[in-house]
Amino acid sequence: MTKTSVAKRIPIEPKDLLLPLIGALWACATLVLSLTLELNKLRDKILVGSDGGCVLGPEHRLLMIESDWIPLGWLVVGLCFAFGAMACAMLFLMSKEDRSHLAIRAVVLIVVLVSFSSGVAWKITSYRDLAAMRKELTLPALNPAQSH
Repeated sequence: MTKTSVAKRIPIEPKDLLLPLIGALWACATLVLSLTLELNKLRDKILVGSDGGCVLGPEHRLLMIESDWIPLGWLVVGLCFAFGAMACAMLFLMSKEDRSHLAIRAVVLIVVLVSFSSGVAWKITSYRDLAAMRKELTLPALNPAQSH
């Protein structure tokens, strides 16, 4: 019996990567928007201190920040960077000659820049929300008996 030969590399043309790159950009944007919507709902629950008819105590709200809001925020950033890295990796699936086409480089650059900048922008703007939530939890509770 003879060994089977190693499969040859399938050539990928630049046009074959345009749809996956555009799909990656669309998927990244959809994920960021969907996760941002969920994180904003969670933020509002933490700031308001209730989930429908259920009042949330400060300890529970702090736990929601630390175990839900912060990890999901890092997930948004990680997914953005992963999509950007995937777009960069797609360049290396092509031959050197095909990689040199300006059009394919431009599309990859756009996907990488949008993905990376989305992650960085989300993280920067999320600090404002995090500061507001933490400030809300450190404010002294109003005691109606002490008010005039």
